[in-house]
Amino acid sequence: MKIKSYPEFCGYYFTRLTGYFYVRHGFISSFVCIALIVNIVLGGNLVFKPIIYATHKTAGGSWHPKKAPMTIAGWGVKAKGEFKSWELMGEFINNGVFGVAGDPFSFSPEQGLQGFQHARDIKKTSWFDLSNMKVSYTVVNIDFEFGKFDRHWGPGLSSLIFSEKPPSYPQVGFDWQINDQLRLKYFHGFLKSGIPDSIRTLLYQQVGERRIDVSRTIAAHRIEWTPWDKIQFGATELVIYATRGVDVHYLLPFIPFWSLQHYLGDTDNIQMSADVTWQAGLRWQRLFKKSDQLTIEWTWTDHRVYRHRFSINDYYSNGYPLGFWAGPHAEELFIEYSLVLYDTRIILSYSNTKRGQLTDQMLEDQYNTVPYQRFSGPVNYEHLQTIDLLVKRKIISGLIIEAGVSHLLWNNAGFDPFNPEESVEDVEKISLIIGFSYNFNYPGRNRIHYE
Repeated sequence: MKIKSYPEFCGYYFTRLTGYFYVRHGFISSFVCIALIVNIVLGGNLVFKPIIYATHKTAGGSWHPKKAPMTIAGWGVKAKGEFKSWELMGEFINNGVFGVAGDPFSFSPEQGLQGFQHARDIKKTSWFDLSNMKVSYTVVNIDFEFGKFDRHWGPGLSSLIFSEKPPSYPQVGFDWQINDQLRLKYFHGFLKSGIPDSIRTLLYQQVGERRIDVSRTIAAHRIEWTPWDKIQFGATELVIYATRGVDVHYLLPFIPFWSLQHYLGDTDNIQMSADVTWQAGLRWQRLFKKSDQLTIEWTWTDHRVYRHRFSINDYYSNGYPLGFWAGPHAEELFIEYSLVLYDTRIILSYSNTKRGQLTDQMLEDQYNTVPYQRFSGPVNYEHLQTIDLLVKRKIISGLIIEAGVSHLLWNNAGFDPFNPEESVEDVEKISLIIGFSYNFNYPGRNRIHYE
């Protein structure tokens, strides 16, 4: 289709957006109807709230190496309610990426994309959905939970165990407060491997085609011991397995997965970790004013974590790591200072992140105990430094507006850890930022949630 005039383009663009909105509107209506039925049946108090947000960066910021304006916006609805021992939470948001094609969150702490689609006949525009639901049932000191939602385990803003980086995934589990000092957590989740199942995919090639992925599943348990008020010790064990349904062996939350994995033939990916949390940590409050706060965090990952000798068992979902947002063979220094002046929060943050290659040869050498020099290779590593100054103000309940500026130094931008020999470039740019949000905080965008 050829469009000859600007008014004609505007009309065509609006028509495409409107048609897409009506399609998505059907999903939102279904969500609302289901929630209303649940509310009536259980006789609870379910509260609905609309969601709308938008953020514009004049030069794209860290969303893309190009110096091009970008906007990410979304609209939807969320619901929350309590029904005696039950609690229900759900949300559905349709999101648009305008300005540059491609994944804007490939090297960003913001949550990755699910259902990412390029808009037909609209250049530099893409759509993706964000949908979550969580149902909890409390019995004395045990919370049973199931649904599709985000999970955060472990200390720190950039958790090494489970973070908000991957899109939410279906899961079922429990959180048991055994006593004042001991707490046990367990869940079983269903990930998206991104690896095509060539046999089943053949069944979806008739009028058009669709791809079916090989199944990937996770089971995890964690125990936390808090002997004193400000000190907590934690231990986590998890397993990634694939190409089969729910494995009954990993439905036993009180048995070490390491032993079960040996029993099953050493085909699965076991990850174990231990941590110590001191509540004071590297976060200080009231340094110069009653409302200010300083946070410092350094995160480091080895190139041998998360990946497995069989890639079907990698610690990823939808192509994003389940833990540290930058993945394995990476590190970040993050510093943020904030204060409140005249009911306005001012946030100054600095991030210095490096990410190295993850080649097949490195994986083979890993299991053959061949030494590897960190950040070596054809391109060495990707290096992103950002300094952001943001001003946020609450207008009414749920509505926040923001404005700011971001300075960025990006060495080897466009770097692909799995194909490090692809072309890269060095970028320096300044982006002005303006945005608003109503009843919504995009996962991972604001790493510290201030009151």
